[in-house]
Amino acid sequence: MNYIEIGILFFVISLLASFTGRGGGILYLSVLIHFIGVSTESKIISFILILANSLPYYKMAVLEFDKKLIRYMLLPSLTSYLLMGMFSQKPDGILFLVFIFIIGASSLLYLWFPVVLTNQNNNPTGKAIGYYSLFASGISAYVGLSPALLLIPYLANKLKVDMKKAIPYLHFQNMIVVTLGLFSTMLKTEYVQYPSLENMLILIAMVLLGSYAGKHLLFKSSLIWNKIIFTLLSIASLVLTFLTVITS
Repeated sequence: MNYIEIGILFFVISLLASFTGRGGGILYLSVLIHFIGVSTESKIISFILILANSLPYYKMAVLEFDKKLIRYMLLPSLTSYLLMGMFSQKPDGILFLVFIFIIGASSLLYLWFPVVLTNQNNNPTGKAIGYYSLFASGISAYVGLSPALLLIPYLANKLKVDMKKAIPYLHFQNMIVVTLGLFSTMLKTEYVQYPSLENMLILIAMVLLGSYAGKHLLFKSSLIWNKIIFTLLSIASLVLTFLTVITS
């Protein structure tokens, strides 16, 4: 695949990710690893594309979302991304695959079968929310993901937050925490295999276009379609990552 074709694919990924609160990072990175041959060290590229995916939502997020939840969730996420970017070693090969599988599988189970995975306390404290956000963001940052993959099911099923309000907030949180993770990772990483500036601009532009299109369609979609799209993107992430790791 050339970068024009990958850009079109990234437009579709960004459009669909707009309905889920996800940044699409693992899909972007897996496509680049599989078709272009970049290394998992280049998760910086996925961070940049997550930022492009999340940028259109920041105003909507601040106006619509519960300010207390922002405080409980944002600071722990910032802490996780900073620490992981500065001190963690990159997972590679089978370890990378194991982490992606754990995140993806637990996210889908949590989304569709919340009764099995949660206790009867449907009103967790701010401290409990903070701990979950710290964990979800930390394990996501380790492999170059946005935390939304684990936070959307938690917000929808545990905290009973309207997904239409949670999704713009998570795009906003992606933008803030991934920016921090990006800078801390860039300071630590000695080698990153970037596409050329021209190709990188093509990818960023297509992701932005897809995200803006998705933003306008988000509130016209039904909740069940949001969950279905979330599921399909997660399965695609798992399959593509598995193929990438076993063929590399």
